[in-house]
Amino acid sequence: MSAATGGAGRRLRVLLHAQHLSGIGHFVRTREIARALAARHQVTLLDGGRPVPGAAGDGVELLPLPRLERVGGQLLAVDPGITVGEALDRRAATLASAAARLRPDVLVVEHFPFSKWEFRDEIAGLVAAVRGARPGTCIICSVRDIPRQTSHEDCTPEAWQRVALTALHGQFDALMVHGEERLTPLAASFPAAAAIRIPVAHTGIVVARADPAPAPLADGGPYVIASVGGGEDAACLLALCARAWRRLQRDRACGGRVLVLCGGVRGVSHQVDSGTSAVRATAFDHRFPGWLAAADLSVSYAGYNSCASLLASGTPALLVPNPRMSDQSERAAVMASLGAARALEPADLTEDGMAAAMRGALGEPRRAPPVALDGAERAARFIERIAD
Repeated sequence: MSAATGGAGRRLRVLLHAQHLSGIGHFVRTREIARALAARHQVTLLDGGRPVPGAAGDGVELLPLPRLERVGGQLLAVDPGITVGEALDRRAATLASAAARLRPDVLVVEHFPFSKWEFRDEIAGLVAAVRGARPGTCIICSVRDIPRQTSHEDCTPEAWQRVALTALHGQFDALMVHGEERLTPLAASFPAAAAIRIPVAHTGIVVARADPAPAPLADGGPYVIASVGGGEDAACLLALCARAWRRLQRDRACGGRVLVLCGGVRGVSHQVDSGTSAVRATAFDHRFPGWLAAADLSVSYAGYNSCASLLASGTPALLVPNPRMSDQSERAAVMASLGAARALEPADLTEDGMAAAMRGALGEPRRAPPVALDGAERAARFIERIAD
């Protein structure tokens, strides 16, 4: 296989299905893989969740679908003028048309069947459509480092594993796990891993690229960044950080730094009353990895993309595992074991506790743990090998 092409010397047609419903992690990770593939192949990325800043570009065709999100545990259409059923019907028609037009060599499906079971009919229809348009299409499942059962798969762990295995063997040709096997082996979060009969590859961490010269925050002065990528309770963490920072200001323990509250795609940071010029709010956008890299300290949930960017930047970090997310406690523990962050306990999540944690972390050195961060390119190479 040449460096310029994949498969048997071919320029592949790759279609990627990534549905984000609460945060934006699934989409951002898949977008980075799409960008890596687009350097050598024709790539189309489906876009059916809330709009993500900086979603397009780098040679990736973005194909919009009627947008869906999850609120209060229920699917909702982002467009209030249509029902969920109407959105799903329109999506199915768009996907069937795309399969016929693109005739992809490869279809990559993000996280199903480990979660996103609400889309089992949509994905089954898409798999049938692409294989009807091109019988040899290779179907690959793509999952984060820790694909644990979530609260949305309302069944026993045994049933969850059984459903996932049946779908993997019935619909997919390979599985990519976007973590390091030595740190987060698949079997630790999916006990039936040994029963998987299709090829499985751990790609390493997929990192969202940082702008080389990010727009300065805090007027170019030193700053701490508290960030949330999304989710229904995201403003709570930002509000706690703002209160703790005001306490540090009163104690003169901030060293002239400014706290920047960076909200998710809903702009949740603007719901937080900063109460002081030393606390500022900005909406999340595609420059966030660059902002994070330039910060003196990060406070965030322990989501995949936040931790990936922290590993890449070495920025000192405090992690607050979101109890709603099945993967975050384990990821925070892994980050702590690498010396890349301190994982906060529930007892730390008070104004006094957060203030003490922030004071203690300020001034810590940057670290570069020995972790593979080229997961997007390694995923692209794996896709090329499987499609050969």
